[in-house]
Amino acid sequence: MLAAHDEGWWAIRTEGKVDSKDINDHFRHVLDLLLPRQEEIRKLVEGGEALFSVLWQSIYLYAGTGPVLGREIIAGIAALSAEMAFDIYQIDEPESEEEV
Repeated sequence: MLAAHDEGWWAIRTEGKVDSKDINDHFRHVLDLLLPRQEEIRKLVEGGEALFSVLWQSIYLYAGTGPVLGREIIAGIAALSAEMAFDIYQIDEPESEEEV
């Protein structure tokens, strides 16, 4: 028998679903799934939290380079009463086309 839980989480991944390196395209995909259910999500957030956890990997990180989110993305995240966190890592550049 399953019992009630005080905590839980779920995730939506865009890897393999969005063929773009533009972070806004990935957010649009997720927001298209979530915004039609924003009222239900906002009710869940009242008793907990909603967090977009973004893994940002780049071969070039210098002097503040990083993701730029469009205003419609920021508005969509706010409509869900969500927060956002970025894990930012510099990765090595692929040596050949096969590694891409």
